[in-house]
Amino acid sequence: MKRSQAKQLLAWIKAHYPKYNLTDDEKEVWELYFVQYPYDAGRLAGVRIVNSSKWFPSWCEFREALITGDSPSVEEAWGIACMAHINTSREMPVDLGDFPDIRQAVHTAGGSSALRSGDFFVKKTFESVYLKLLNARRDRTDEELKTEAKLALMPASQKLIESGGS
Repeated sequence: MKRSQAKQLLAWIKAHYPKYNLTDDEKEVWELYFVQYPYDAGRLAGVRIVNSSKWFPSWCEFREALITGDSPSVEEAWGIACMAHINTSREMPVDLGDFPDIRQAVHTAGGSSALRSGDFFVKKTFESVYLKLLNARRDRTDEELKTEAKLALMPASQKLIESGGS
């Protein structure tokens, strides 16, 4: 996002926590963090934070909201999986195409029939697998961010060499 968008986003988040005072240095740091991400991702994370956090977030909490993006929480994912599979039939399966992590967790936990059984261990398996998938996404994002930061600090001539360009 652009610096002006980062300022706007920070002001919007801050407006939801009127008792919290940011110093000029803190504002500068938050804005520098924000510009590393797309504006839409930042807005979505901001909405998640203000809807779920009583206190002004730490950067770690905000980054978590950024990385998970619109991924449902474990509880939300379980609910989606149950809604998709409890009342399905073989002729009309519900498509979890928009939720690949949920689809994978359902498969690993034993599939639709296991979900319909209502077994406590199926739910625990689903939750464990789903959390591992979210953490894997977070780890991939960390690596992508490190690569982007490395490229941003690299001189232009070095970038051409690294990318194999001419």
